[in-house]
Amino acid sequence: MGKLNDYYKEKLFRLFGLTPKNVGWTSYATITIEPEYIVDLENLSFENMEWLELYENLEVVGDYDEVNTDFRIGEFISSKNHEPHFSLITEFYLMLGNQFENGEISVFINKKLDNKLISEVILHFNNCRVVYENNLPTEVRLSNPKKVSLNEIHKQGINPIISELFGKVSETEPEWSPSLSYKVVPEKIEKYEDQDFDLVFEYLIGTKKDKHLLSFSWVSLVLDEFLKDSVAIRYFAHKCKNMYLWVNREKKITTIQLEI
Repeated sequence: MGKLNDYYKEKLFRLFGLTPKNVGWTSYATITIEPEYIVDLENLSFENMEWLELYENLEVVGDYDEVNTDFRIGEFISSKNHEPHFSLITEFYLMLGNQFENGEISVFINKKLDNKLISEVILHFNNCRVVYENNLPTEVRLSNPKKVSLNEIHKQGINPIISELFGKVSETEPEWSPSLSYKVVPEKIEKYEDQDFDLVFEYLIGTKKDKHLLSFSWVSLVLDEFLKDSVAIRYFAHKCKNMYLWVNREKKITTIQLEI
């Protein structure tokens, strides 16, 4: 049972980006997060930050299935009928997967490996493992993005929202530290629209069991007086019911949480 407990514990941790080698987005459990020890508020204070409200205890509601003991992890084997294709979804996952060396991202799926996921995402990574529960695929774990695919998306130009989220590649893996949550006040944010990224946003929601919560972990953003002008912040602030930023002591955004 130890391996099983670790597996589901990892699922919960990835909700808040607590495991740097497993970078991804998901939504599990009903959980209230409180810092293990007091976070230095002084180091997180700014002037002219009326567009943020501090939330010391943020309750996040999501789906969490009962523990299933019938699960296994296997390598993905590509068929000759599968060919790689490029899209903005490809760009999103390649940039996410390229955040850290040896990093691994998780894509949670609804019991089906469809052709779109295979051709636009999986085939652009060198390593792919599939998690099966009751012999049905529920998660894809990807690592080591293909250089040829990365070169191609950079040649085409990176979408501005994706560039802001995952454009800065870190040379070192981050370590978890206590974070505070801030709620974004959309009335204080200028709206930004991107019809191309709308397709990515809809895809991310559509592949999830819980379509009311979406999170992005270990993004490239830092909390400062200029963050209000970020196209990513401006886009999500008006796209969702609520938007929360989790900020650590170094003022880095560790997680963006979206209530749809």
